Amino acid sequence: MRKKPLCLLCIFFLLFRLAGTLAAGKKIEDISSFPAKTIQIEGTVLQKSITSKQQVLTIGNLQKQSRQIGKQHTEKEKIIIYDDSFCDVKIGDHIRVKGEGKAFEEARNPGNFDQREYYRRKHTRGFLWAKEIVVTEREEVSFGEIMFRMRERSRQIFGYCLGEKNGGILAAMVLGEKTGMDQEVKELYQKSGISHLLAISGLHLSLIGNAFYGLLRKGGCSFCAAGIASTVVLGGYACMTGMSVSTQRAFFMFLLHLGADASGRVYDLETALAVAAAWIAAENPKYLTDAGFLLSFGAILGILLLYPVFQEIFAGRKKGLQALAGSLAITVFLYPVTSFFYYEISPYAVFLNLAVIPLMSWILGAGIIGLLLAFLWMPGGSLLLKSCGFLLEVYELLCRIFLRLPEAVIVTGKPEIWKIVVYYCLLFVFVMWWRRKITEKKIAEKKRAQQKKEQNRTWNWKQRAGSGLWVIGLALFMTIEFGKKELEVTFLDVGQGDGIFVRTDSGLTCMVDGGSTDVKQVGKYRIEPFLKAKGVSELDYVFVTHGDQDHLNGIAELIGRQVYGIQIDTLVLPRKEVWDDALWQLAYLADAHGVAVAQMQVGECVEDSRVSIECIHPAKNSEAEPGNAASLVLKLTCQNVKLLLTGDVEGKGEEELLQNFSEEILLLKVAHHGSKNSTMESFLEKVRPKYAIISAGRNNSYGHPNQETLRRLKKYGVKIYSTQDNGALSFFIDDGKGYLSGWR
Repeated sequence: MRKKPLCLLCIFFLLFRLAGTLAAGKKIEDISSFPAKTIQIEGTVLQKSITSKQQVLTIGNLQKQSRQIGKQHTEKEKIIIYDDSFCDVKIGDHIRVKGEGKAFEEARNPGNFDQREYYRRKHTRGFLWAKEIVVTEREEVSFGEIMFRMRERSRQIFGYCLGEKNGGILAAMVLGEKTGMDQEVKELYQKSGISHLLAISGLHLSLIGNAFYGLLRKGGCSFCAAGIASTVVLGGYACMTGMSVSTQRAFFMFLLHLGADASGRVYDLETALAVAAAWIAAENPKYLTDAGFLLSFGAILGILLLYPVFQEIFAGRKKGLQALAGSLAITVFLYPVTSFFYYEISPYAVFLNLAVIPLMSWILGAGIIGLLLAFLWMPGGSLLLKSCGFLLEVYELLCRIFLRLPEAVIVTGKPEIWKIVVYYCLLFVFVMWWRRKITEKKIAEKKRAQQKKEQNRTWNWKQRAGSGLWVIGLALFMTIEFGKKELEVTFLDVGQGDGIFVRTDSGLTCMVDGGSTDVKQVGKYRIEPFLKAKGVSELDYVFVTHGDQDHLNGIAELIGRQVYGIQIDTLVLPRKEVWDDALWQLAYLADAHGVAVAQMQVGECVEDSRVSIECIHPAKNSEAEPGNAASLVLKLTCQNVKLLLTGDVEGKGEEELLQNFSEEILLLKVAHHGSKNSTMESFLEKVRPKYAIISAGRNNSYGHPNQETLRRLKKYGVKIYSTQDNGALSFFIDDGKGYLSGWR
């Protein structure tokens, strides 16, 4: 490293910027600081995209009066505008927008996507639903608008030649345009570990840039002419596709490569990588904690550090083994990063990428050439593009085959930071040990006789076997959970609804309800990511208390996603006599997807080690009508610590519950989101909870929790916590003691 001072300087700069970013925290104000719902802003249109329902504008260069609405501002601030009127607006236009401003959603549960943090990295304050857009200054000709029109026209050609599905995939691969992509295929690529093909990355730019530059040089162009032409073409392509972090990295490294060739210097990959990272961090240091940045630069680092090691381990000179060594190097190096951001890996992706990546050169080449030809002569361009469509069908077939293999997707959970640090420290030891062995081998090969070579071969195989066990051990170490609690009960923030996760130290995993009336696709976007972040790939039991949508629609999503999501062994419902239409439909859905359906009667238990989950309502002689009153009520017991999960029980159901249950409990899940018709004084008098959890949506239209209910709880000295105020809340029992914790 001493021989590479520029590389070392860039590394110190990156560490400095990272420390500054972590220390600064969240300084950019979001639009929630605006004093009124309806606001007016002015700025310049920087980006534009169009869907079937609306056009999406990103505006920047905000007027001073617009920025003064918030407490803090920067010159890089941007705001997203959603316009369903499709107002005639071009990139570069100066516009005035009046509309309803909203903040980006922050993550409300562990593992959930933090929309606010994501856009904070992009200096984007919030979004507006436009009611009125006025163009105050028209930009007649702009580079951005030209690029946008080319991208839109290209997307239309792909769709015309290949159909909606394959056209959308090719548009994502060639243009970085994912708005028209089939969601099932997108998820199929993600689960198979080849979703990087859908993002414009270093692979795309290196193939295009090197191919174009090499073609010009072979055609007799001078270095200067070929370099300038390839830079212009590649730069234009990068701008048209959105200039993602990986695109910026590849483009800048391409320029450094050309610069090294022009100056007659040797291109140093380590220095180029460090300089590119420093350049991006100088422009926006928040990218240093971004998944795209870490994955893009980490892939190159993996090749630099681990590829020579795995190449030596495989001891193969064949291209197949070399390609496998490269793919494995990237996978091993990025394993902690992938687990931290996505909570799962595809072990077969190492082999699948060996099949699909070589085909990308044809897809990109034929896709771009076919597109250009289609602008001039549609039949000829369509023929080339159809060959891409055939390869995309092969991609999909391979993905489906690999996903049928055992353990095709392994849920790793979200590792703690200290585990990641230990992983990379041990990996560094592994690399340094092997590099020393490689150096010793090169020296020894010049001296030793054939006999000694034969003697050393056995030891080499021992080294390789030991190295394999070392890497596998590192991967397993990341999945080990330290400090397990006897019982964990997490009350998820699902908006206006209920969703409760239960896990014991022996590995029993359950959900009690899971639904929402104000969060769309709550199962896919709130419950499932939380479970995967916890390292849960399978639920032993899912209890649904009654048939209201705010308790079961997320569960229905999970059942319908058995192929790509969380596996469910058994769906547990109340006794059949109190089923309504919604519960019958849920039971039919479960049966259709191979999920066992069970009924739970009063007195029946699910037991696991020191934990029991007992049904205490509704009884066989219950007169409660199907619905809230007939909610399944569960008592959780662990080391004499008792919790009561009440669903939406109220009225007649609560009266019947009191006749059969009179035990004091430590924690109460307040029934019916804190409605005034539940949790009466007579009930509180008997159960005497110390803690109460209320699950309700923020600013819900029902007025939950009701003030009368809160007063009753306070009267009995109950400590009240709500998901609308705190996000997810977790209750732990360890060594017979219970305590409550917020995930933040």
